[in-house]
Amino acid sequence: MDDKKHQGVTLCATVDFYPELNQLVNKNSGKVVGLNWPTARCLSILIEHYGEVVPQEYFIEHVWSVKNIVVSNNTFVQNISLLRRSLRSVGIDSDVIVTIKGRGYIIPLTFSIENFDITTNDWRTSSLSPTPEHCVEEPRSIEERPLSEDKERLHQPLQLFWCICSGITIAAAILLLFLSVYLYYFPYKKIEYVFFNQDKDGCKFYFDREREGASNIIDKVKRVDVIDCQKKSEIYITAYEEVPHYTVIQCRYAIEDKIRNNVCSSAVHFSNESD
Repeated sequence: MDDKKHQGVTLCATVDFYPELNQLVNKNSGKVVGLNWPTARCLSILIEHYGEVVPQEYFIEHVWSVKNIVVSNNTFVQNISLLRRSLRSVGIDSDVIVTIKGRGYIIPLTFSIENFDITTNDWRTSSLSPTPEHCVEEPRSIEERPLSEDKERLHQPLQLFWCICSGITIAAAILLLFLSVYLYYFPYKKIEYVFFNQDKDGCKFYFDREREGASNIIDKVKRVDVIDCQKKSEIYITAYEEVPHYTVIQCRYAIEDKIRNNVCSSAVHFSNESD
């Protein structure tokens, strides 16, 4: 019969740690506390580097990265907190795991650690057995995921981004095509104004075409609009045949001069008939 030797570690002469079983056992009371595999592995690393400061990066690399699992810093800290709670629960009152700020974690030499061997037969004849996965206490809010799953989650927003960009590009192309066709068949018609007259105040009146009753419209514009010929002397009037209204544009300079700092204002009147 196989009688293979397995190694255990006694912590503070009080608690036995079985790395292969992921268990802590109080030597006096026999109380058994199961650990999850990351927590047990973290304790093993601290024991392997007894009296040395172990950086956080070392834990993450040798506990999770070797299994192609990505974890956050918060997940690691939660595992250390769970390990401390488990040690207190099994009977070690002192904080065996000491945090060295900015450097890592250590089991100081002031705490005793002793290795011992136990055979497979001893395991079988004792109450010890591997801790089932469903009985392991897991730290809350742990975020562990395989690297392949992490890459898939990264690709999903990228795919959505490119789909949106493609949709916007196609929509812009369709809009440009529509505008090109529209402008080809329905070109913009520029209004050509015809000078009508200049009154005594210095205002120059222009109409979009020669028309009868222009004088009556000008008289009505003067009554309805506040016209200051000293500030805006160029008056452009556009009358529409289809609807009974006209527009009045007042400018400081003539529109055809294309002066950059030209100032204009406009108004709409819904009747071109004289009062």
